[in-house]
Amino acid sequence: RDDNKRAMKLLVFLVAVFTVCTTLSPGHIENFEQTDSGYGSILLEWDFIEGDDPLVKYTLVLHEDLSLDIYCPESHCSAPLNDLDACEGGQFELTPYFDNPENGTYAGDVATT
Repeated sequence: RDDNKRAMKLLVFLVAVFTVCTTLSPGHIENFEQTDSGYGSILLEWDFIEGDDPLVKYTLVLHEDLSLDIYCPESHCSAPLNDLDACEGGQFELTPYFDNPENGTYAGDVATT
């Protein structure tokens, strides 16, 4: 009988943990795009939709050649990039990082343009 009570308590605890973990929703990036360009420069812009955990920063990556941390607490952000190779295409990946008091800093979903 005590084993059944312990098993039931464990089950209730696990259901509660699962429910809390699945309801947390980090923020995400929308409308990530290049909005302007010049010789060797571009402007990237995006919107941020807030979630449960506070945004710490973004990391912008072009191939493996360029990695840049961006701090923008606004709902609409932009990042001018200069000194790029002219006429060379590239894929940019923008990753938001969040802070969770219990689990520390973690990466959100990557946006690509």
